[in-house]
Amino acid sequence: MADTLICVAVKPKYQRLSRKIHWGMLRVGKFWAMPKLLRFMTAHALACTIFVIVSVVPNDSFAIEGHPVSQAEWWSSGAGPFASLLGLLGLVSGAALLMKSKRARLLYLGFLTVALVAPYPFLGNPLLSLAGALMVAATAWYLFKVSATALYFEREPIKSLIH
Repeated sequence: MADTLICVAVKPKYQRLSRKIHWGMLRVGKFWAMPKLLRFMTAHALACTIFVIVSVVPNDSFAIEGHPVSQAEWWSSGAGPFASLLGLLGLVSGAALLMKSKRARLLYLGFLTVALVAPYPFLGNPLLSLAGALMVAATAWYLFKVSATALYFEREPIKSLIH
């Protein structure tokens, strides 16, 4: 009888865990249900989270223009904050694509714009900025005009675990 009472007291906790695992499996299933290029874009955005980790965790492997720099120089040069911003934007846009958020496509385009267009005028190379803008435009066409991708985002979005 005591064992039964313990199981009954613990059971709701396991039900919540089971529900979270179920939602996680749905997200993984939705990832494989994406069109292939959209799946690549989502994985790309989520993989860019490594930029935050590399910038925050102390190490001596940073280089700017081929010259080794310390972590303090990495952050004071602006490379650390920019890499961290890209990592955070990648995480947010990748999670939004995975959850089929209404603004997921715009978030991903913003992420690409920050990565491929914004830095180059400051680095004195506006031609690369133009090439980045063309890549962002091609991505926008794919996300909004290709029928398979548009159909994917028209389906019911995945609800968040946070109620």
